[in-house]
Amino acid sequence: MTGTGSRPAWLVGALADNRPPDPVAPPGLRDDGPDDPTPGDIRCIDPMDAPGCAPRLGLVRDVDRVQGVVHVLLLTNETAMATPQDALIPRASTGLTYDLLAETDVQGPVWQVQLGPVLGRAPGPLLPATAVLALRDDADARWRWKEQELDALGALTGDCLRQLLDGPALTVVDPLCVDPRTTDRERLWHVAVHVAALDPTAGLVMPSWLLLRGRDGLPGHERWRAAGEADAWTVLQRAAASAGARDAPGGYEAAPPPVTGTTVAGRSLLDEDPLLALLADQVRLGARCVNVMTAAGLWDRTDRGLRHGAVLEARVGGARCQLLWGAVDAPGAHRA
Repeated sequence: MTGTGSRPAWLVGALADNRPPDPVAPPGLRDDGPDDPTPGDIRCIDPMDAPGCAPRLGLVRDVDRVQGVVHVLLLTNETAMATPQDALIPRASTGLTYDLLAETDVQGPVWQVQLGPVLGRAPGPLLPATAVLALRDDADARWRWKEQELDALGALTGDCLRQLLDGPALTVVDPLCVDPRTTDRERLWHVAVHVAALDPTAGLVMPSWLLLRGRDGLPGHERWRAAGEADAWTVLQRAAASAGARDAPGGYEAAPPPVTGTTVAGRSLLDEDPLLALLADQVRLGARCVNVMTAAGLWDRTDRGLRHGAVLEARVGGARCQLLWGAVDAPGAHRA
């Protein structure tokens, strides 16, 4: 048996007997974002953590909403430095007070959290600058200027580009989604469905102290058996194995040590919040973008910024990172 779609046969059978109900939207959740980037936006691009790197004006060319990546090209008001590869954008078409030069040969990917608010819009398509001399060699002052522009682009895109070359962003499962003290059978089944559908080549981090042995000394399946839901736990275990789950770098056998820190979408991540510890582990390993598999019911529903598919910013362990929010109990989060 091969199952249906991307789900293995054992999960298809398990769902036939234990299908969780379709999620109902809790108050405060949205599936759209008022400030989501769109091609043609003119925005300020901030560096992630690079010291000495100045923000730059950029033009959004393409948006990958799955990975939280935005493809941008640099803009400048130094229109006298134009080459035939650049495009002149007059102020009358953008709503800004100055003309812009769009450097079509100086572009790359950035994380969505690096973008500031919309400052203007550029008409499309971009038309190459006319009546300008070709850039032939380093005797031309524009040659050195272009090299400096490429250096500025590299400082802005480096964090994103390095992680994209390593492969898809890994997924961290919120420990509160699989802890019998904070979740329920329905939410556990939602997590199992999502975990089973993950690409095995992408990383998955599960909370080991819940999979193995927690502070109460009971293995995970014993705690869920005591709660009367051992079947749901077994399905989640099998789903995690199918998705190639790995332990957090700390290899915690109990809840991880305290990490101080931050607030995300209305839920304070305090010293005892285990999700922050898992995120901090990944950031220490160099991750700047992480998928978070959580549940809307665990967060402050009055926060209008929390929605399935949202892109959130956090500082974890002093480093800036991007969180791709996935609420397993959000409407449309999974399909039959």
